[in-house]
Amino acid sequence: MPVTRHMATLATMISPRPGSDAPGCASGPAPHVPASGSTDDGSGSLTARQRQVLALLMHGRSNKSIARQLDVSEGTVKLHVAAILRALQVRNRTEAAIRAWRMGIGG
Repeated sequence: MPVTRHMATLATMISPRPGSDAPGCASGPAPHVPASGSTDDGSGSLTARQRQVLALLMHGRSNKSIARQLDVSEGTVKLHVAAILRALQVRNRTEAAIRAWRMGIGG
């Protein structure tokens, strides 16, 4: 399944149903992220390397695969993933990928 279609499927699965008032869930198109990263979504605080890790994470790569591609240790990738989760204020890799996809960053 193409990544974009997979991400759309994931986003649909976690989005609130029309008419629901789920807190913290915005409806409509993904927000525009300025180049300066001046939004409160955390994307502006990601380093260039963290953005690379995020892009690979969005493609479903494992930490080991990301480490091999970027020529770093798996432990370094784990640290980057943890920093990405904090910056995007999400709990797991899937939520990070969905948030990044909605913001138009990453993969």
